[in-house]
Amino acid sequence: MPSSQKRFFSFCLTARVPWVGYSNNALKRIKIRLHTVVCVVSLLMNEIKIEYPCAGATYNHPEYGVYQYSIYPRSSVLAGQTRRIFLDRFPTLEEAQAAFPDAELVGCGYQPPYLGHLPDDGDY
Repeated sequence: MPSSQKRFFSFCLTARVPWVGYSNNALKRIKIRLHTVVCVVSLLMNEIKIEYPCAGATYNHPEYGVYQYSIYPRSSVLAGQTRRIFLDRFPTLEEAQAAFPDAELVGCGYQPPYLGHLPDDGDY
């Protein structure tokens, strides 16, 4: 059994999907539908937030930063984790709210990415 089928099989067990009796084509259709659901949830989670201070791993500015939040896609090393994309920064809250009226004001939301799922084989 290929590793992709093993991963899907283990998902079916944890998700309580009755997998017995399904053909490979049926399993592929289920997998595609589950991927579609994940993509839809990711699209719905696209949120714009205004943060103060405007900070990340390598910068910290005493300004209002505007970020778009979503989920990293399946093709990413960070798949399933929260993605934070910098859009713009402003010296005042009024300017940020004028440019992004639907954005929510929050504190700094920077979280370092979780990389514990990657192998540490030391070949870098």
